[in-house]
Amino acid sequence: DCKNIRIVDFGGSLGSTFRMMQMKLQQSQISFEWIIVEQKKFVELGKEHFQTNTLQFVDSLESLKDEPIHVMILNSVLQYLDDPYGKIEEILSCGPAVILIDRTPVNSKKEDDFSVQQIPKNIYLASYANRNFNEKNLIEPFLLNYILFARYESELQPDPKNTSIGMIFIRKAK
Repeated sequence: DCKNIRIVDFGGSLGSTFRMMQMKLQQSQISFEWIIVEQKKFVELGKEHFQTNTLQFVDSLESLKDEPIHVMILNSVLQYLDDPYGKIEEILSCGPAVILIDRTPVNSKKEDDFSVQQIPKNIYLASYANRNFNEKNLIEPFLLNYILFARYESELQPDPKNTSIGMIFIRKAK
């Protein structure tokens, strides 16, 4: 039903992408439900301060398996996961109709490699391990049941040694 869309924003923090898209979705008069899957502390804060009838917070994909997922968003998240390929398999098992991946670093090497992302001091003091995917390895798990509809370079390019890309996958007809 195109008038009732279920969007899952994996790693969606406290809803920044939701807030960017909310007005457009409301103007389109599409009935939608936006669910953010996040770490437990984010879920607690999200439920306490931001949750509405439209915006919900959960801490696992498992809780979403009973209802269809129309759009799955993975925005700048895969590179920070301990086991991104395992998480991709879990996401694929949910069978979303469309998967949108954005701001994900790829390299031109034969394998994934790692770098350290430094947060600017004027934001806060921190650094994060960052996976830079071999693009073929990243795309391959999707191709059994999905078509790579689009691939693009993301606007934000934080690492000059790698390229941040976005991709849209559409589930193949059965």
